[in-house]
Amino acid sequence: MFFGKKKRDDWGNWDVEEGDVSKRQSLKVIIKKADWQKIYRRLMSLTSIPCAYIGVAEIGYEPMVQYGYFTDATIEVSYPTEYLLSIEIEGLT
Repeated sequence: MFFGKKKRDDWGNWDVEEGDVSKRQSLKVIIKKADWQKIYRRLMSLTSIPCAYIGVAEIGYEPMVQYGYFTDATIEVSYPTEYLLSIEIEGLT
């Protein structure tokens, strides 16, 4: 998310003022259907608590580590015994 300012001058040209940038991340996770309610309640309890979210457990993927707030969880695909879940994180950095 970009927190700078963009505005047009009288001739239609853009002026951009540099600003801070906040990372956003969408994590895709496969969970068991039986665990959905428990996971959703846990995520909802974290909406106002900054946490570290780690998208990949391998060396070299440090950009996938996000420190921020949980903002949304959506079921993308429903399989017979599992859900593909999309978890949205808004970063503090």
